[in-house]
Amino acid sequence: MPLQPMGALAFLARAADLERDPRRRTFRYLDLDRMRALCERLGHPERSGARLVHIAGTKGKGSTAAFTSALLRAAGLRTGLYTSPHVLGFWERIQVDGRPIAPRAFAALLAPHLGWARRLPRARQPTYFEWVTALALAHFRATRCEAVVLEVGLGGRLDATNVVTPDACAITRIDYDHTALLGKTLARIAREKAGILKNRVPCVVAPQPAEAMRAILAGARRVGAPLIRAEPYRGKLALLGAHQRENAGVALGLLEVMGIRARRGILAQVTLPGRIQVLRRNPPLVVDGAHNPLSVRVLVKTLRNTFPGRRWTVLLGTAGDKDLDGMLRELKGFASRLLAVGYDNPRATDPRKIRNAARRLGFRSEVTTLNVVRRCGEPLCITGSLWLAGKALLEAAMK
Repeated sequence: MPLQPMGALAFLARAADLERDPRRRTFRYLDLDRMRALCERLGHPERSGARLVHIAGTKGKGSTAAFTSALLRAAGLRTGLYTSPHVLGFWERIQVDGRPIAPRAFAALLAPHLGWARRLPRARQPTYFEWVTALALAHFRATRCEAVVLEVGLGGRLDATNVVTPDACAITRIDYDHTALLGKTLARIAREKAGILKNRVPCVVAPQPAEAMRAILAGARRVGAPLIRAEPYRGKLALLGAHQRENAGVALGLLEVMGIRARRGILAQVTLPGRIQVLRRNPPLVVDGAHNPLSVRVLVKTLRNTFPGRRWTVLLGTAGDKDLDGMLRELKGFASRLLAVGYDNPRATDPRKIRNAARRLGFRSEVTTLNVVRRCGEPLCITGSLWLAGKALLEAAMK
C-alpha cells in the first residue's frame, strides 16, 4: 500500500525537530554530514542544474524569497520556492510556480527511503528539517524547475540548505535572534549567516548594522565572494512596511547579478500570510509574525503610519527563546493593553510569564485565548510568532 500523506507527516514528526524542540538546538544537531548523506541517497537533487538562489538573514528572508520567486516566474522560468516555517499549512513550504506540493507527491518522494532511514543509527538519522529540505530539492528536480529559491532555516553555515552551490545568494537584515546558538553579538550572528558565502558566487546584502556588515565583509574576503549592496525599492508594493522595500531591493539585486531582466511591476502583486496582514480595517485587525525587538519596532512604526491615532490591544504569544522584555519595550506607548496567549507548540512561552513580564513594565495585561480574535471590537494586533500568526488566521477565518 502506498505511503499516505498523513503517514509521511507522522514519520517526520518522529524525527528530531529543531523548530519545535529547543532542547535539541545545539551544534550537535547542526551537522551537514547527515544532509550530504541524505542528498546522496536521493541522487543528489541539490545538483539538478537549476539556477539556485540561497537567502539567509534574521529578518525578511521569507519576504525576499517570495519577491525573488515572483520575479523569476515573471521572467518565464519555472521556479521552485522553499521556505520555513509554514504559516497556514505544511505543504506551503514547497512550491512550484506558486502552487504547494501535492501531499501525495510528497509522500511518494519519501516512501522509497523509509527502510534506509530506519536502519540508520539514531544519531545519523536525518532531522525533520533535513528531510523536508532534501525532499523539496527532489521535488524541484522532478518537476524540472529552471530556478530554485531556498530560504535558510537557522543560521547559515550549518543549515541543511547549505549543501547547495548557488548562482547567487543574499543576506537580509541581521538582528539578535537564536542567540543561544548563533551568538550574543551581531558580529557572531552575522558570521554564521555569512557561512553561506561561496567563492565567486555574488551575494546581495541588505542594509546592515555596522558590526554585522564588518563581519559579512570579512567573510566575503575570506572565501572570495563578491558583495553587492542592495538599495531599497521605491515602487508600489502590496506588503506593508518600509522594511519590505529593503527586501524587494534585495530580490531585484539578485536578478541583476544573475543577468535576468526583472519585471518590477510584479512586486505589487506579492502577498504573504502573517506579514503585517490587515484582515479588517474598521476597527483594524492585523496579524504579524514579528518575533524579536527589531521586527516589533518595524510593526509598530508601520501601524502608526497606516492607522494614525489608534490605540491598540496587542495579543502576544512568543517562543521561550525570544527576547520577551525587548519586544514588550517596543510595544510601550503603542499598546493600550496587552493580552497574553499560548499556542500549540512546545517552544511557546507560558502566557502567565508574558502577562507577568508585561505588568512589570506597566501594561494592563491578562491571559486570554485565541478566540478573542473573533470577538474583539477594538483595534487588535496579533503578533509574536509566525506559528501564532497561522493559528490566528485560522481562528479569524472561522468568524
